[in-house]
Amino acid sequence: MQVGTLEKTLPCRLTREEKEERGQEVASLIQDIETADKIEKERKKVAKQAIEADEATVAKLAEEISTGMTRREVKCEELRNEEAALMEIRRLDDEKYWPDKKKRDLVSSRPLKPAEQQISLITDHERGREDDGTETATATPQSEEGFDPESAFEEG
Repeated sequence: MQVGTLEKTLPCRLTREEKEERGQEVASLIQDIETADKIEKERKKVAKQAIEADEATVAKLAEEISTGMTRREVKCEELRNEEAALMEIRRLDDEKYWPDKKKRDLVSSRPLKPAEQQISLITDHERGREDDGTETATATPQSEEGFDPESAFEEG
């Protein structure tokens, strides 16, 4: 005597079509897993880089707080120190950042290059100074009153 019917999950043989469908589903899922894995690795890499950048910034700021100093772009000028034969670089910012004038002004120096020394000699000559510091005569015939430039070329 049958009391009723029911359904129960039991082992069954797969048909050829069911095997192909499941094979395609497995292949698709493998690709999805690989893609998700790549995305996760890239996300971790980006997060790690962001953390490292933040840690570097924290270390820099801590050092600045500790020393009370920072590095920033400062306008400077190059000056030729002819007496010492040096090219000096001096900062132009104001005293509030560096109160000691001697330390504030001179940033670095180097020996003058030969071409820079030649410029110094030419500049001195144009200013009317000789190598020994004495003044040279700079009067030209054109600057004298009553001078006729045409007469300078006349014979006789």
